[in-house]
Amino acid sequence: MQALSAGLASALFAFALLCGAASPAAFADEQAAPVQADGASAEGEGEAGASGDGEGASGASSVDSDPSNKVDVTQRADSSFIYETDIAELSEQAELFDRQTVQVSGEAVGDIVAASDPDYRWVVIMSTEKSSYAEVTVYMTAKQAALIDTLGRYNRVGTILQVTGTFYEADPELEGAQNVRATSVSVLAPGRIEADEFDPLSFAGGAALLVCGFALLFGFNYVRERQR
Repeated sequence: MQALSAGLASALFAFALLCGAASPAAFADEQAAPVQADGASAEGEGEAGASGDGEGASGASSVDSDPSNKVDVTQRADSSFIYETDIAELSEQAELFDRQTVQVSGEAVGDIVAASDPDYRWVVIMSTEKSSYAEVTVYMTAKQAALIDTLGRYNRVGTILQVTGTFYEADPELEGAQNVRATSVSVLAPGRIEADEFDPLSFAGGAALLVCGFALLFGFNYVRERQR
């Protein structure tokens, strides 16, 4: 009986050992399966990303390979557009604008003076800004000067001109004169005559003084007569 019990116990012990050895292996297999599945998924995403990158690279290469998108580095800048320059700026910053192409607008004032060359004239144009009396002398042809119908002076508004040309702080060919050598002259507005308007209020002060003078004279005579 004791031998039978010992044999049964040894059999159960052996069976338990076998079960314990099989369980960790199965557990390891179960853990390995999801890891392999995750690895396969990551590899699939990596392949998809690589495919997307390939498509992006393909798209970029198609744009870069388009000849119409290439920049012509030999192309020169277009300087045909000229900003309007204020006449006051020419006077204040003459060194900055010296020998530069400028475009100015202003009222023709004073007189048209004949230059030493019979085909040219000197014309002074003044800024149209009410707060500025800046002027610049323009050296233009007689044909360009003929566009002026009125010169600005008392009761007259001169022709408004737009002049494009080269500004010289000291023109070496014209005895060092500061001027604009005009290449084109156009009329922005014709000249006009402005007659003085009658304003009764301008006589109000004089009339009040006159009334006060008569009142004082009458008062003085009245007081003198009372003293007799």
